[in-house]
Amino acid sequence: MSDAKSAKLTLSSVLKRTNKAEMKMLLTSWGKLPLWKINFSQTKYELIQDICQICEEHDLSVKYANELDLLYVADFPHKKYWRAYKMTQPTGNVLTEEQCNANYIRNALEQKLYVSFSCSVSVMEKEHFLWGRVGIPDIKQVVYFIHFPTSKFLLFTKRNNKLKSLVQNALRRILGFKSIEDLPLSSPHPAALAQILLHSSDPHDSYEYDKGRYRPVQRLEEEHPLKKTDSRVNICDAGKLARNKRILDHQFGDKIQPCLTSLVLETETRFRGTKYLPTVPGNSIIKCKTTISGPNVLEGLRKLALLGYAKAPLPRFLTNISKTGRQCFKITDAARDDESRHSA
Repeated sequence: MSDAKSAKLTLSSVLKRTNKAEMKMLLTSWGKLPLWKINFSQTKYELIQDICQICEEHDLSVKYANELDLLYVADFPHKKYWRAYKMTQPTGNVLTEEQCNANYIRNALEQKLYVSFSCSVSVMEKEHFLWGRVGIPDIKQVVYFIHFPTSKFLLFTKRNNKLKSLVQNALRRILGFKSIEDLPLSSPHPAALAQILLHSSDPHDSYEYDKGRYRPVQRLEEEHPLKKTDSRVNICDAGKLARNKRILDHQFGDKIQPCLTSLVLETETRFRGTKYLPTVPGNSIIKCKTTISGPNVLEGLRKLALLGYAKAPLPRFLTNISKTGRQCFKITDAARDDESRHSA
């Protein structure tokens, strides 16, 4: 496939995924086309054809089309699902902050990968993250990654396991580490993962490597449930609501929680009693898997307890996620007694 055709396919693919209202903003950030030539009042199909035609006239290569694809992912990261990885065993050649820039990473990654196969590599810096795209021409295999500069953490999209493995190995060698391991942490919101992964000893306040970048958002005072009601309304159990808020502020902190979209709880416990299931032996293991999902499950759990729909204080493994960095938990019986234990 020629470069011109490949560039057109990549360009049209990105534009098809972009809402018409967002297209002008994306092309402005890209900065490779004279926007005065484009009539944005056309239908989306006509608009895409017009933009592709202008790109052909300006002889824009596949390199710039790939950069637009990466820019789209950086502008709308929530349209991907990101999984966290941690690099371990530093070799002693860890990059300094000055070396850890987009140009250095792109050139080094191209050199590492071109030994094995031909590929296109794009890297850019946006919102203090290093965003990367690696694609194999003609096969339509693309993997996206995010690196938090001077840290040991990477985020990858969950697709293309073989290509992702090759890129991971190349990156950890470039960044000065011997191995990389999967973490049980994923979200469509990279900033939330940064808050969790880069936390310091106080996960509710500040984060390592942040320099003011990845700080949690202060909770607005107006969000207090007791202040949303009319003064003439008699609030039942106002003291209980205030008590719940004090407990939950102690457990979660007073900042807005990182945005995770799911938690998974696996339970393995012995069956107790014969009243309802007389045919089940008393030592049988009952297994259950529960997935809690929503726009922000940590905020959801906090508000459930705040409003009295769940008992406060909540279990520690649910309130400690910002510190442990895990969203999958296994709850089992102790080996020889009836006391429960929690393991993640």
